Amino acid sequence: MTEIETERPVFIRGRVPESVRARFKAACALRGQDMGEVLGELIMKWLEEHEPAPMLTTKAKRGKSADKG
Repeated sequence: MTEIETERPVFIRGRVPESVRARFKAACALRGQDMGEVLGELIMKWLEEHEPAPMLTTKAKRGKSADKG
């Protein structure tokens, strides 16, 4: 299991039009998927695409600048 899978789930809330919720609920039901799990997957995908790249550690930065000199 990954760290994400072992974390305690928390409640997140948002608003969408009623028709969008109904379509989402129906699509999840047709596939036998839990709406919360699908939302979690969608959020993780969005984060992968939009979250900034990890910063280099201070030690890695020092080693990189020493190579230049």
